[in-house]
Amino acid sequence: MSATLTLGESEAAACEGASTSSGDGLSDANTASLVASKSSTAKKAKDKHERQQNIRQLFAATGRMSWYDETMEPSWGEDPISLDNVVDICEQILWELHETNWCCELRALNAHLLDMSKWGSLHQWEREAQVAKVWDRRATRS
Repeated sequence: MSATLTLGESEAAACEGASTSSGDGLSDANTASLVASKSSTAKKAKDKHERQQNIRQLFAATGRMSWYDETMEPSWGEDPISLDNVVDICEQILWELHETNWCCELRALNAHLLDMSKWGSLHQWEREAQVAKVWDRRATRS
């Protein structure tokens, strides 16, 4: 037997060593515990696989890109993108990026200044809802 054993070989060697031991009945107990540990490992692997499959099914419809079709036309929101309006579309995209960045910075600043890490989840959500009113167009109308 070589000094380097894979996991399966080492378990088999442990079983062989246990079965050739003193013959006091411990070999059966050792074999039973090895079989139990193998079945629990197999169950954990099966459970992990099932969780992964459930997550894939959950997000399958939302994360997919539509299939490529040569007749498709690119668009930004409802606006089709063409050579005539590409500069305007780029400006709109850049504006969206700046606005999104500003929102993220405001939320991070709010959380930092108030040290919200010590708050409960419900209190944090309430505060974030108050901050989110900054972007609610209905709240800014008079």
